[in-house]
Amino acid sequence: MKNNHGFARMLYSTRFGLGLSSIALLVLLAVAIWGCNTPNAPSGSAPSSGPLSIGPDANYHADWSNQPAFVQHAIKIQDANTTSLMAIPGVIGTGTGLDKSDPKQAVILVFTSLAGVRGIPATVGGLKTRVEFVGTARAFSGYTGTYRTPLPAGVSVGDNDQCASGSIGALVTTSRLTSAGTYSGTYEASGSSRDVIRVYSSGYSTTSHKFMLSCNHVFANENTATGADQQDQPGRYDVSCGTSGAVGKLYAWNYIDNRHNNYYDAAIAECNPSLSGGWSPAMSPDNWYTPSTTVVSPSLNLGVQKVGRTTGHTTGTIAGINVTITVSYSRFTATFVDQIYVSGQFIQAGDSGSMMVTNDGSNNPVGLNFAGSSTASFANRMDHIAHDFGLGFVTSSF
Repeated sequence: MKNNHGFARMLYSTRFGLGLSSIALLVLLAVAIWGCNTPNAPSGSAPSSGPLSIGPDANYHADWSNQPAFVQHAIKIQDANTTSLMAIPGVIGTGTGLDKSDPKQAVILVFTSLAGVRGIPATVGGLKTRVEFVGTARAFSGYTGTYRTPLPAGVSVGDNDQCASGSIGALVTTSRLTSAGTYSGTYEASGSSRDVIRVYSSGYSTTSHKFMLSCNHVFANENTATGADQQDQPGRYDVSCGTSGAVGKLYAWNYIDNRHNNYYDAAIAECNPSLSGGWSPAMSPDNWYTPSTTVVSPSLNLGVQKVGRTTGHTTGTIAGINVTITVSYSRFTATFVDQIYVSGQFIQAGDSGSMMVTNDGSNNPVGLNFAGSSTASFANRMDHIAHDFGLGFVTSSF
């Protein structure tokens, strides 16, 4: 097994100054879960302008028809009880998982920011609850060097406007976001005029546009981008906040709404077609694997893997689906629904933007890693992002 390259360096997204410089630290889950970038010094979190809309709502598009009937039943019970469970002090999210002693039985997962939270019922709707203490969550990134022969996915990257670093999740194309403007997404937050996908004009003269996939908080600086920001590899955090190498320009990103439910934290940046050495869709210079073009829905007990800036190649198992979780960014707190949960240290700070794929030889895209802690990892569903951004996955070098 190859070295995980930099677990001890846990870079935090540029926005989360936790005493470390900045690596695009994705988001800091309410009291417990963090995003996966590495940031600058802390600037403090701006208060929310109003109450968060937590749990299923009119914009809830979850489809779990691919799951067994007993799991679908548990999801309905979870949805019906999420608001009351998250009203308990110290509870930051819920999900549906499998009973460890009987995998043919489902349980309701209750995520907490503190150990020993009181008032959590032993059962809800006739199903057992299982408390998952995840502590403080932040955003994450092992491959921190400069790569140009060619430039692969799974390595350090970041917006030039911040001293931070996240990860290149994959190389992609888009069949939907083909011109500058704003686009509505089926799974985009709904409730504000700002809830759109913003697209900028192409920064390069070419008819064959290819893009890097990562998170909003890696490429668009937590909703603050106003144009086609320069993207650097490695992210500036990995060169002591100095000058890094420009490799692309921000092309599109979705708005993260602090008052309504969110489904993903995503962005794509246009690859410089004239980059010396070219581009490779392989995961890292160690060529762990190349993602396939077939996006699959997450399912319980599915084996997954990823390659990211901080921890390199790691593997895990999906332990929770239909997750609702509250995440704290440096400027705001946001609620995400229909998320994926992997227990353990699957990702760490600086791994934000890395892509979760199946670990069965097919390497099918499953999710976009964006938040976590030392004991938990959370990802957006890739099928939702691929749908709204019109993504196709590149499988050949260019």
